[in-house]
Amino acid sequence: MRDFFSKSRPPRSSTDAPGRISEGHLGACGYRIGVTPAPEDAEHVDTEALSGHLHSASGSPRGVVALTHGAGGNCNAKILQLMCTRFAAHGFVALRYDLPFRRRRPKGPPQPSRAGEDREGVAAVAAATREYSDGPLILGGVSYGGRQVTMLAAERPGIADGLLLMSY
Repeated sequence: MRDFFSKSRPPRSSTDAPGRISEGHLGACGYRIGVTPAPEDAEHVDTEALSGHLHSASGSPRGVVALTHGAGGNCNAKILQLMCTRFAAHGFVALRYDLPFRRRRPKGPPQPSRAGEDREGVAAVAAATREYSDGPLILGGVSYGGRQVTMLAAERPGIADGLLLMSY
């Protein structure tokens, strides 16, 4: 992942689309953050256990990363698209998925009384994605999604091999 954290700035291409992050874009932290993926870069998955987008690993999978959104978003959040594209480019099967509250209704915040259902949704995704690789399973999320992942990991140690928490 050396290039992911590179401080070098390649020249901007005149073909960079406005509003898209190019290979030459540096994030606020000063690190190059990569390319925003096109929607066709991932396969849509919709089963009883999960609904989201699966980014295939380049080559033999090193592991699985399953990331979910915050309270105000869904699995199409730019940060999830970016992270999954980059993980896939580095050999991980990467899934960005919707939590159960978002599957029930496309807009609005989660209901605190039903947060346990969101954690059960994360557990179902963990079980479903283990089949993609013998490598480590990393569960993660943005804000509310990261909180649910963390709470599930505290309730069920061993459900994941690692956690990735963003904007938590």
